[in-house]
Parts: sequence; structure tokens; C-alpha cells
Amino acid sequence: MLSTIAAPARVKQLEKALKELEEGKVEIQLPAEIVPKLIGKKGETINQLMEDTGCLVDIDKVTNAVRLCGTKESVGMAKKFIYELIEDQSQREREFSVHDTVVFPSPDYAAFKFGFFAEFLMSNKAQQLKLLRTDASDAKIKVLKEEQKIHVIGNKAQLKAMEEALRERLREFEAHHWLHEVSDNYVLSLIIGKKGAKIKQIEEEGKEAHVKVDIQGTHVCVFGDTPAGIEHARATILEVVEQNQRSVYHTSQHLIAILLNNKRAKLSEIETSSGCKLNLPPPPASGEAKGKTDTSDKQAKITLTGTLEAISDAKTQLEQLDEAHHVRYWPLDDDEVATVIGSKGATISDLESKSGAKLRVLRDGSNAELEMLGTQEQLTAVQKALDELLQTKNRELLQLDPFATGCVIGKKGDRIKTIREAHPDASVDAFPNRGQVRIKAANPESLRACVEHVLKLLRETQVVESVKLPTGSTAGSFTAILEKYPAIAMRLQELEAEGGENMKVTYQEDGRVAKLRGPALGIGALKKFLEMLVDPESHFVETIKVPTYAFASVLLTKGSDGAIDANKLNENALRICKHTGCEIRVKKLTGTGRKDEQENPEGVIRIEGTNPAKVYEAKDQVEKVLQFYHSECIQALDKLPQSVVPRLYELLPTLTAKHRVVFSLPNATTIKVFTDAKATTRDVVAQLKKELEVWKKQHVEMPIPGWLVPVLVGKNGENIKKLGVESQNARLELSQSTGASGGKFAAQEERVLTISAREDAVIQLAVQNVKAFIQLHENRTSTVDVAKNKMDLVISAKKDAPSGVQVHIVHNAKNAETVQVVVYGGEHEDREALVEKIEHLISTSVIETITLPPNASNSVVGALIGKSGANIRALQKEFPRVMIDIKREANTISLKGPTDDVLQVKSVMEDKVQELLRQQEEYEQRTRQIEEEKRAQQQQYRAKPASVDGESDENAEPNQTKVSPPVVARTGPVGGSASMNQPKLNKNQRRRIRKRAENEKKSDVLSMIMGGESTTTTETETSVESSSHYHSSSGYSLRL
Repeated sequence: MLSTIAAPARVKQLEKALKELEEGKVEIQLPAEIVPKLIGKKGETINQLMEDTGCLVDIDKVTNAVRLCGTKESVGMAKKFIYELIEDQSQREREFSVHDTVVFPSPDYAAFKFGFFAEFLMSNKAQQLKLLRTDASDAKIKVLKEEQKIHVIGNKAQLKAMEEALRERLREFEAHHWLHEVSDNYVLSLIIGKKGAKIKQIEEEGKEAHVKVDIQGTHVCVFGDTPAGIEHARATILEVVEQNQRSVYHTSQHLIAILLNNKRAKLSEIETSSGCKLNLPPPPASGEAKGKTDTSDKQAKITLTGTLEAISDAKTQLEQLDEAHHVRYWPLDDDEVATVIGSKGATISDLESKSGAKLRVLRDGSNAELEMLGTQEQLTAVQKALDELLQTKNRELLQLDPFATGCVIGKKGDRIKTIREAHPDASVDAFPNRGQVRIKAANPESLRACVEHVLKLLRETQVVESVKLPTGSTAGSFTAILEKYPAIAMRLQELEAEGGENMKVTYQEDGRVAKLRGPALGIGALKKFLEMLVDPESHFVETIKVPTYAFASVLLTKGSDGAIDANKLNENALRICKHTGCEIRVKKLTGTGRKDEQENPEGVIRIEGTNPAKVYEAKDQVEKVLQFYHSECIQALDKLPQSVVPRLYELLPTLTAKHRVVFSLPNATTIKVFTDAKATTRDVVAQLKKELEVWKKQHVEMPIPGWLVPVLVGKNGENIKKLGVESQNARLELSQSTGASGGKFAAQEERVLTISAREDAVIQLAVQNVKAFIQLHENRTSTVDVAKNKMDLVISAKKDAPSGVQVHIVHNAKNAETVQVVVYGGEHEDREALVEKIEHLISTSVIETITLPPNASNSVVGALIGKSGANIRALQKEFPRVMIDIKREANTISLKGPTDDVLQVKSVMEDKVQELLRQQEEYEQRTRQIEEEKRAQQQQYRAKPASVDGESDENAEPNQTKVSPPVVARTGPVGGSASMNQPKLNKNQRRRIRKRAENEKKSDVLSMIMGGESTTTTETETSVESSSHYHSSSGYSLRL
């Protein structure tokens, strides 16, 4: 209390001044880090602020609040200064993620580059990170390598400087690093060296330039201070990479034996002349070396290591060796073995001497075969001599894969028995270990008929195979591979098209299992491709066929005489090899059976590598080179229906027999045609377009109502399969659901049934059968139009539907506000009873909406619902036919049901809402009153210390007791817990209050011991009675 003795006019002036000071008081909450900055060194900042503004500034370190007291102008100036200080100096957080394209413009940082940048910042005792922190005005920086982001804490100026500083470090990184991708783990291990010896050697050699080598995944990064140091490390690493390229060559076990003969003489010759190291597989066990037909045909894998040029040279020599040692197996009957061998081996020796090939008869139990080893010409001569010797001109050997051969045999031999019974003039034998089917007949016509029967059987026999991911595979799943590499997905689709219209691949178990369904004749190649994708040791090989070998010369060099050097790539091909790390080789195709094969052979471009992405990237670049040089011979047929692509691929064998033509699939709806002449390309495209028109006529599309789809399909597809069989095996395909229908009551969308067949009569029969099926089931339905907002009533009626009666919801094309409810069932009485019930519910039911006022809080809605919906459940128990839907977002309550019940529920709900609103208003009024009282008491309390803190008046009455701030009870919301009435303090505030209370209590007790029952504070010169309370000068009271 401040006591004054003055004239009335002076008292009024004083009261006015005090009132202005009271009204100008402001309290500002400060962030914890701003408090020391506002105080300054030894209080310089706060003292200067009070001197410049004339405002009293008081800081409470417990609550981190600053109180301003003074005139309106002085408080305003101080307030402005403090807010500017908070804006400039308060600590903020920001994360610079690799996905922030403003700072990290290249997507490579998100893919693999950020880890190298993080290592760059930490290299050379974190020199770059220190520069980054300095440029960012000493902001707190944390590099999160795994999360691929940089976390920064600083004030406004520091964060602004950080962005430019980070860009500067990125520019520095780009200027002082070299990056290279190495897809072969073997080469990566050589770069690392034993226990990191090679990397340590490179870093030691570049020590003066602070060179550092980092490897992450398949990428190698070198960074340092000088370009010379980086270039030296780069040259060393590239030398290791180029000298240790690896490739694989698949051949027969016979070639392995030839390479190992004569103390590895041929192997040493190839290694010496090419400079490439050949790693051969281990030889077969001694017991398997001879007389076992199941091992001599196994493919062996030779690993070649060296430069790309050395590998190409070595492969050329291996191919030449392979050309001279082709292996072919000819099955023999028991009576034919003696004839081929002859007396004391005379006949077989004579065959060897005349043909130049090496012959050997192999026996495995009851089976026998002749092994022929030599060039293609030698093998052809041996076969002609055998036909004359055995008098079996009407014989054909079909070379298939083991899976297709097993399909010809069938379960317990049932299929091959059927073939033999259908062709009594022919003899059919299958050899699964070689994948061969031998057919012998009395005349050419019987032979051709039997061969066609076998091939037709393989085309029409639908089989199912599966390919699983190997245990511990890093590929993830088949779907992940196809999503990551679109080119692989297109190659897979091309293989499906080559397999025919029925060839399909689906994925199960989250893409870890691939299910193959299709004809037995083409499923083997598809299965082999999928196995190659997930084999961790797989060597990817992709081929591009060209109509003539001359077309592939755009990748080869030409000599001074204009002749093509088949073993030397030109600049275009070498650039592709260097960029992708793949191997490109051009070969002539032999054995095609064309008359002009010797003068103008067909060609094939082989692309090999260990990384599938790089292999298909190289393939795409090679195709662009071919397109550039031979654009007149290439034409694309685009915008095709996806289902017609397999049909057009069926024409390829017929077209290939007449023309030199190659098909490829750039995308799902485009076929690219490549022939040897412009006119030929035009003729082939014309035939494809003609076939496309025929295909369109053989495909009929029929709309199927949504409700009929499950009926048409049937259990496990039985109904649609039965319709196909009844329609002479017409193909019926139902379109996939688009998933467009959604919401609470999703209507079943209309689907399209595609009917296809090669004959018009079959198409007409299938259309008639489908129409009859639709009409039959439409006669078992009844339809009711229902407004969308009354669909709840239909669902409630559906629960009581009789057995065998189904309820379907479909779109209503005539009225968008309604849907059609289709009631389907076999019994007319049951169906009509449900329809009447639905119509009765719709006619006798109403929808009422209660709109809550905008001022209704969430607590009102919560009290209306009750704990865990108890209030709503109780109401629905009393009125079970009424559906209550409370929508919080729209602040509405929807009631659906019979009119009388809905009106009663509406009355109850409205009364309850009004009651809750009154309670809310009373609560808000009570809260406002408490807040006003609290503010008044706080203002009164704050005014008392103001009169005590200053110089004490001489005439002030003694024993002016300092009043402690009153404790204002807090009132929580209705239904709230007792803990909600207590003020919320953080951990630091509670600790500080507790510590201050303990210190002041100790001080007060000491004062009482020293001075008796009363103490006098010298700072404020105010007498304080402390018989039961201690009042501190800072405004806090403690009960003793």
C-alpha cells in the first residue's frame, strides 16, 4: 500500500500517473534461449534497454517471462525491441531432405549420392562440415546419413545462411568427387582388397590431396582436395575394373574335356593369345565320365575374367572350338545298335572316317543313343548316312525341352498311348532326359500327320508351373523386379505373346511366387526366363535378331578393303559397352534352313552382363542405332488391343518361312516389324492389319450387369467354364473391375464379357448361350428403385432375407439420386416377400436431420454419444427400428426409421441437445466469471509490490504486510477429472519452484532464529510480520 500526503490536485495527478503505469504493464513469455540474450553480458543489454526506453524491465527466470512497466510509449518501444529479439534470436529447427529439389536438384542424391556427400563432409577430420557450420554462422548441424537428411538448429539468420552454405558445399562436392558404378561384386571386392588393403593403398598414395574412397552398394566414390589426386585414384580403380571384367560362356562338357586334354594345351593357348583368364568348372566324378547319358549333355559354365576386348577374343575362340565340336544325340532301338556298330565296330568306324565326326554309342539301362561330335556339316553327313543305313527316311526327331516331353508322355503314359492309338502307322517314343520325341512312320503322310498331332497337343495342353524366389534372395519379389525394370516387364510380355493367347503369368504370396499357365510348348522358355531373373549368380543374356547379318555391321568396324571385321566393335558399340558395362557380340545364325544361308545369313546381336538394368539399357541403345541406320526397313504397328498381340505373334512362324522378318515389342500395345527390305516390311504390316480385322470380327463384347457377375462366374469359375464348353470351347473372358465404385454401399459395376473363337459358327453359338443364360437369370430377379439416403433400410431388410435370396445393388442410369436394388432368388414367393418388405420399409420410413448449432463443442457431442456409445446404444435398444447416425464433421444427427419412432427419438435427442447446450453455456459463463475474478485479484496483487519495491515513504505506516497472491480455483469442463482442475507446469518449472521454496524456507527459518518473531527486509524497507508466514520480496509466500 502506498500512502501519500499531498494537495488534492497533486493526489489526482499521482493517481492518474499510477493508473497509466498500471494500464501500460505488459507480460511477455520468452523462449528459454532468449532470456540470457535479453540480459546480456553482466546485464548490459537489459540495462541499455531500460535506459533507452525508460521502461522498467523485470525478468522472471522461473517462468521465463518478462514484465514491462512504464508509460505507453516506453512500454511500446521495449515491447518492439523484445519481439524483434525473439524473431531474430529464437532457435528454430529445419531439415534439409534429399527430396527437397531446391537444395538437392539431382534425383541421384535420393538414390545413392547422399551417403557419399555425408562422407565428404566428415572426411579430413570433418573439415567440410566445419566450413559448412562456419558459413551457417555456427548453427547446430547434424548429418543423418541413414535418414538421408541434414538437421539444423539455429536462429533466423543462421537458417537463412545455412541454405546457401549447403549449396556451396554441394558445389564443392560436385567439383571434388568422381563416381563410378560397379555391378559385379567380385570387382568390388578387388577394389576393396584383402581387409581393405587396396583402398588403403589408394588413399595412402593420395594422402597429400586427402583422397578418400568410399563404397556404398554398387557405387564407388572418390573425393579429395586436388583434381590430380582424384584423377590418380580414378585411374587406379578403372584399371582394376577394366582388367577384371567377368563374363560367362555356356558350353557342353565335351568342350571342357577338349580344353583339359593334353595338359590343358588348348586352354593355355586361348589364355595366352587373348589375355583372358578362363575358370573351368570341376570335371565330373570318375564314375560319371563314361557311359552315362544324363551327364554328357549337361551345360557347363566357363567364367572368363579380363578386359572386354580379351573376353570377346576368348569367346570367339571358344565359339570356333564349339563350332567344330557340336554335339547331337540320336536315339537308337535295340536292333539298331548292332547295325550302327557293325562287326567289331567296322560300321561305326566307316561312318567316322567318311564324315569326319566322332561317334559313340551310349547305353543307360534299356535306352541307347548315338553321340555325334563334329561340325554342322559333319553331323548332317552322318545323319544322311544313318538314314540310308537304317532305312528310316520317314523319321523325325522333335527337339523339345524336358517339360514339354513329359507333357507328351502324360500321367502314367496316357497321352503317348492316345497318340499311338490315333496313328497306328507311326511309332512315337519320348526321351525326357534329352527333351526329344522320335516319330517313325511307314510313309511321309503318316509322319507329317503324327508330327502335327504332337505339336497340336503341346499347343492345346494347358499346364500350370510355378517359380519361387530362392531362399535368402535379395530380389524382394517378382513384382518388385518388374516395377523397377520396365524393360524386363516388356520382355516378359513378349515371351507371353510368343507362347500364345492362353499364356499368362500371375503372382502370389506378395509376388514371391510366379504362376505360369499356358500351353506346354512355350511355357519352358518363360519359366527359364523367370528363373534367370531371381538367380543370384545369373548372367543376363539378351538377344536382338536382325534379318541379315549385314544389318548388324553398323556395330562393327570395316577394314581398308571394306570387309567387315566380325570380332571388332566400332565406336558406337564401344561407347554403349563402356557406358553400360555390358558385352556386345555379333554372330551369324546358322541352321536356319534357308537356301541363301551361306551367302546372306541371318544375324543376332548378343548383349551380356550381370546387371539386368544395364543389359536392357544397352539393348535399348542398340535398337536406337539400328533404327537410325535402317529406318526404312522398320515399321511399328501401334495402338493395338493388348489381347491381339499374341494372335499376331502366331503369324510369325508363317511369315518367317517366307520372309526374313523379326518381331519385337517396344510396349504393351505396339509391335515393331523389322525385315530385310522396305517392300517386305510394307507387305508384312499389311498382313498384320488384315489379321487384326479378322480378329475384331471374331471377338464379340457383351455387357454383363453387375449383379449377374458372381452368378456368371460361379464357384471357382465353374459356370463360365461350363458355358465355354457348351459353346464348342469358345473363349469367354470377363473384364477386370475398375474399382471405381466406392463408399459405404458400393454399387456393383457393369462388366464386359468378351467372346472369341476362330469360327463364326462358334461365335454365334456362344452369343446365343450367353444371352439365354442372362435371360434365364433375369427372370429370377425383381428390381426396386431406392433413394441413396435410404440404403440403410435395404441393408437392414437384407439381414432377414430367406435362404437362397440375394440382394445386389447396381447403378441406376436413369436417375443418379437413386440406385437399383436387384433381388435375386430361385423361389418366386420368397423373392416377392422380400421386395414387399423393402417397399414397405421405404414407404413407411422417414429421414429426419437434427442440425447442431455452430457453438456446440465436441464435449456436447461426446456427452450425447456417451462413454463408448452407451447413450446411443440405450436409445437404439428402446427404438430398435431407428438408425441413428451422428456426423461430427457436418454437426448433424441423421435419424432413419418408421415415422412415429423417428419423431419420438428426434424429440428425445433435441431435448438432450438443449440440455447439454444449457450446461455448456453455464460452464462457459462460470469460467468467464472465474477468469475475471482471477484477473482482478492478480491486478490487485501486482499493485501491492509496486508500492513496496520502491523507496519507502517516511510516513508509511509500519508493519505493512505483503499480501500473497490468492489461489484461484480452476474449474474444469463438465464430466472432467479432478486432475484437469490443476495448472499444468513443465518439469523445469516445477523443479525451479521447488528449489526456490526450499531456499526461501531455509532463509526464513534462519531469520526467525536470529531475529525472533519479526524480520525486516532491508531491500524494500518494509516491516513484515512473520509469525506464521514468510513473504519474499519477489512476491512469493511460504507457510512455515
